[in-house]
Amino acid sequence: MSHDVVIGFDGTAGAEDALILGSWIAAAARRPLLVVSVYQEDVMPVLPGIGSEWDHEMQAEARQQLERARRLLGDGTGAQFRTVGSTSAARVLDAVATQADASAIVVGSTRRGALRRVSSSHTADRLLQGAQCPVLIAPRGVRDRDLAPLTDVGCAYLPTPEGTLALRQAAALVYLSGARLKVYTVPDQRAGRSSETTPKDRARAHGKHLFDSATAAVEKLPGHPQVSVHVLEGNVVQALSALEEEDCQVLVCGSRGYGPVGRVLLGGVSSRLVRSAATPILLVPRGMKESDWPTV
Repeated sequence: MSHDVVIGFDGTAGAEDALILGSWIAAAARRPLLVVSVYQEDVMPVLPGIGSEWDHEMQAEARQQLERARRLLGDGTGAQFRTVGSTSAARVLDAVATQADASAIVVGSTRRGALRRVSSSHTADRLLQGAQCPVLIAPRGVRDRDLAPLTDVGCAYLPTPEGTLALRQAAALVYLSGARLKVYTVPDQRAGRSSETTPKDRARAHGKHLFDSATAAVEKLPGHPQVSVHVLEGNVVQALSALEEEDCQVLVCGSRGYGPVGRVLLGGVSSRLVRSAATPILLVPRGMKESDWPTV
């Protein structure tokens, strides 16, 4: 199994962000790189021959985009390049990733998003409603950063099956890259609501429960990676969105707790994180089996 890192590239600034981030994560995880340019097929030509001419033009443009991607990556990456015709870039990327048994699909943010923040694009939105492998979203403008070697992988954790899957995906990346694992959890002041306690007391009690749960989950990870557990305060989305590169260089999150098994599905927290986070966000499909995880 190849476990490629698949990057969607259409020549836009967001695609350049995805290309740079994808090549960085592939190098850190020692995974092959597959860059895909999806050209628009003309499925309903008006006159005979016009559809064929359209396809040739679109294929030529896609090949030009991949030549640009080659130049941006430079030599020594060992990347593979592929053009595919379709009416849906998200559908193609999901299909290619599934066929390649990919570790992740990498896409960029929309140009309308804030600089240095994740802001899910149209293709990313489609992938985040059903992709069969993890989806990594690059913050806008990451192509202009000097990306340091991967040393800190973050994981947004709750004691749920989806939180455990996110933790295992983060641990897999740690095993492959040699990075440290930082587990972040945020208590809910509404948890254990009682007239005899204040919101601060409830948050403190819930924070201790989350810390103990995260610590117990970490102890079950094979390989004993270097791990630290951090309890953040405040609104969960704001707290996780405030994490910077100095905290973690990629943040792994789980999908929502219902919907088709083996698909990425946005929940309430993740749907807001993919529009506000400062760090790259890696969304994990619901219900991935242990055999799906890449190994060293």
